[in-house]
Amino acid sequence: MTAFIELCDSFLQAISSVPSDEDWNSISELSKLHGVTPFLYYRIRSLGISLPDKLMNEWLGHYLYQIAGEKKARRQIKELKEILDPEGIPFILLKGASAMMRLYPQPGLRTFCDLDILIPSNLVPQFKQTMTKAGYKPLSARNSPEDE
Repeated sequence: MTAFIELCDSFLQAISSVPSDEDWNSISELSKLHGVTPFLYYRIRSLGISLPDKLMNEWLGHYLYQIAGEKKARRQIKELKEILDPEGIPFILLKGASAMMRLYPQPGLRTFCDLDILIPSNLVPQFKQTMTKAGYKPLSARNSPEDE
């Protein structure tokens, strides 16, 4: 567990001890559970630490998948801006999308699965109409109408 925490700490320039193969398997499970596998892949490479081959390939796959996901998200953010700007509907990126754009040193390090945005509440009807006109279809609400 100590190695996992040390690997997650981007301010550490080294970890106290190199994990055993068994420890690496536990670290890998924790990294998947917490969505940090792409980041840990980047960290072990920057620290010059070797992973067992099977995990190296698996982590590389997660990392490349996230790079592709981030490219898609950036295209979607650009598209959203192109749709909403002409209508005068401002939006703010929240959570993963905001972090992706500002906090990570290179693409693919932040795991996320959707784009969370904030728009002024008085513009929600106009937003819905604009997005429908642009070809978007609403998903069933996953939370309360107030949260929508």
